[in-house]
Amino acid sequence: MTYEDTCDDALRPARSAPSPVRAELRAGVRRAMKHTSIALALVHMLITTGA
Repeated sequence: MTYEDTCDDALRPARSAPSPVRAELRAGVRRAMKHTSIALALVHMLITTGA
C-alpha cells in the first residue's frame, strides 16, 4: 500500500511535464481507478454473497 500524499513523488520532475504527457498519464490513472473499482466491487460481492 502507498500513502496518497507521497505515492506520486517519483512522477514529479524538476519542471512540469508537457501537457500531452500529463493528459496521457491522467487518462491511464483514470482507467486504472475504474478497473480497480470494478474489481473491488466484484470481490465485495463475492465475499458478501458467500460465493
